[in-house]
Amino acid sequence: MNSIFKQLLNVKGMVVENVCIVDGPMRPEPVLEVRVRPRAGMLRCSRCGRKRRGYDRG
Repeated sequence: MNSIFKQLLNVKGMVVENVCIVDGPMRPEPVLEVRVRPRAGMLRCSRCGRKRRGYDRG
């Protein structure tokens, strides 16, 4: 299931954590919500999301 959503969303280096259908009185139609996070080995900048060499190395 993880690889199917990664291909559909065209994301690399991510882990799909949760997939659910969200609906409620404020939504006209149900929405598919996919929660992703960076893979543990992928260091990313918290501001721009680009790959980083290491912790606090600019």
